[in-house]
Amino acid sequence: MSTLKQMLSEMKCDHAHDVARSMAYGEGYDEGWHECYDAVADWIEKNAIGGSKEKLILPHPCDGELYKDVGHAEQMMKIYDEYLEAQRAFSRYLISNLPSDRHSVARELTDVIVAVTTMLDKLGYDEKARQDLLYEINMSNRLRDYGKRFKEGDAK
Repeated sequence: MSTLKQMLSEMKCDHAHDVARSMAYGEGYDEGWHECYDAVADWIEKNAIGGSKEKLILPHPCDGELYKDVGHAEQMMKIYDEYLEAQRAFSRYLISNLPSDRHSVARELTDVIVAVTTMLDKLGYDEKARQDLLYEINMSNRLRDYGKRFKEGDAK
């Protein structure tokens, strides 16, 4: 674990899950990487990376009382609505080039991420399943196009 801690100390914590998975797979834990990830997550929680208060923040699905009766089709429309809001914000930013409009684009895109996370949750993908899926997609994209989709060293 000391090698893992050393690696994490040198990285941003948003890459911690990829590091944990890589380490677990490298150690032969093909099916049990969650245990390694849980240990890494615990370590991050107790020892904020680089002495900062920065923590790994994942999108949280809207799964409260207000959304309990929202069906799959309605949630898919919510994703589309959020996308349209992001598109409108981006159009404003292209014209103004203002930092505040750039931030609006980022906020609207984050709303899209939350809407998609909510849909995945409705489809039965809990946090670990969503992370597994994200890892699978990152690995698939990493291998496509002769590895030229990501900067060198990213999406491990």
